[in-house]
Amino acid sequence: MDYPFLLFTFGFVCLSLMFGIFPPQEFWSSGLTLENALSRWLGSEEDSFVMYNIRRVSSTLLFVACLPFLYVFLAEHWYPEVSDAIKAWEYGSALLVSVFIATLSLAIAAGTAMWLSAASPDALGWSNSTTAVLLGKFACHLQLRSWWDVANQIDSEYKEIDKFTSILSGWNARTIVTRSWIIRVGLYRVDFARQDLCQLEVVRADSHSVSLQGDVTGAQFVTIKVHTDVEGVPDFCLRLNSREFDSFRGYVLAPIHVPDGVVLIKSVIEQFVIAFREQVSSNEPLSPEDFPDPPDNCAGCSLVPADVVLRKCCEGSNCVSCRCRPAWCTTCMGLWFAHQQVRLFWYEKVVD
Repeated sequence: MDYPFLLFTFGFVCLSLMFGIFPPQEFWSSGLTLENALSRWLGSEEDSFVMYNIRRVSSTLLFVACLPFLYVFLAEHWYPEVSDAIKAWEYGSALLVSVFIATLSLAIAAGTAMWLSAASPDALGWSNSTTAVLLGKFACHLQLRSWWDVANQIDSEYKEIDKFTSILSGWNARTIVTRSWIIRVGLYRVDFARQDLCQLEVVRADSHSVSLQGDVTGAQFVTIKVHTDVEGVPDFCLRLNSREFDSFRGYVLAPIHVPDGVVLIKSVIEQFVIAFREQVSSNEPLSPEDFPDPPDNCAGCSLVPADVVLRKCCEGSNCVSCRCRPAWCTTCMGLWFAHQQVRLFWYEKVVD
């Protein structure tokens, strides 16, 4: 075999890895993924979350299974010496094994496609997929008719705006928390856990000086193991940036056990907000006569009542405090001040 053929082999392996097997973040950002190529057939994840991911996982597995056949097919058509060698059965047993594996992979892909899309008597299709089998176990535990009932519940909750979503660059895995479900969406598998039927435990926290998320001070990543109480449903692990841990905990109903040996480091922003809260609590509280009407919810998060106002402590005729009603909660006000400090820090660096 000559140099161009070796270059073709290297290029085929690299493109297969980056396009379908394990796409890097750059390919995801550019839309050069199998998921985008099949977007018409996959449909909309927002409209049908479960069916979308069943089709996505199945198409990814089928694509990987067809790669050996695709390699031999392209090599035979682009390089005549390969075609002549196949016809003459030259180059010994290595080429024979390659052709056999390519043919076998195509047969496995075709058989798997038929098996996955087959319908059971109580469903419309795809009942043999790993996701459908997994949801079927939840359906049995919850005494529902079929896995489609569970899927419809998940689809309905996924359409809601109030949910937790996180994705780590380079991991190709998302963490989604809805009202009733904790979901890990991977490239080749989707894991589910019902919130009232699981326990969560932090099993590891690793710190890194360099972060792909752009954290100036590095980052810490937390691995959380989800133990399910439903028989036959495997446990799975979530991986989050520690700065998202508090937000994740706010959406999870079950308590998260953190062992004594695991230390969660708070980000600089979180430390600033904690110090900001302590400073605000030490100030003179608002008088009920100043604002007799009950406060509205915070303009930032809309979750808690507004409980903080700005009062000037300067002197002189031009120093007049605003008599406006509270519009922000302490946490959101602290976050606003913290981000203003970050912007000022970068501005000073640019000016210097």
